[in-house]
Amino acid sequence: MQAFVYCRVSSEEQARDDHYSLGNQEQRARDRARQKDWRIVEVRKDVASGKDDKREGYQDLLAAVKSGRIDCVIVYRLDRLSRNVRDVYDFLQLIDEHDVAFVSLQENFDTSTAMGKAMLGVAAVFAQLTREMIAENVRDGLMRRAMAGLYRGGTNGPLG
Repeated sequence: MQAFVYCRVSSEEQARDDHYSLGNQEQRARDRARQKDWRIVEVRKDVASGKDDKREGYQDLLAAVKSGRIDCVIVYRLDRLSRNVRDVYDFLQLIDEHDVAFVSLQENFDTSTAMGKAMLGVAAVFAQLTREMIAENVRDGLMRRAMAGLYRGGTNGPLG
């Protein structure tokens, strides 16, 4: 099987963190590929938000699926692929159309079964929920700082 490894972190700090680092994600994917006797043909790494699909490595992944040069996509965890449920659903439809398998190491998803596809869809919903809750918490924190007359950051000046 020809595999494409996709790794993503949201920040440079995460890129260096031992647990989430791009290197750790890649090594775990290589370990799985070795266990399965799969050949890794490409590894792409992004340091970018998972809120949308405007990432260079992710676009390369989509192109590899469409080209037919891969049989499998390996990610460390589903939210490393995307935190947008629409993007995940679109991705799942694309790999289904091109007969490409999907492996998420942490969740142990297997998209070759109906139940595996359904469980992946449920997990995508929770990944998006996490992203939206983080954004909501940040907005709430900024509002509380502004109401207290404190600096909110950005270009709005020193007071709220």
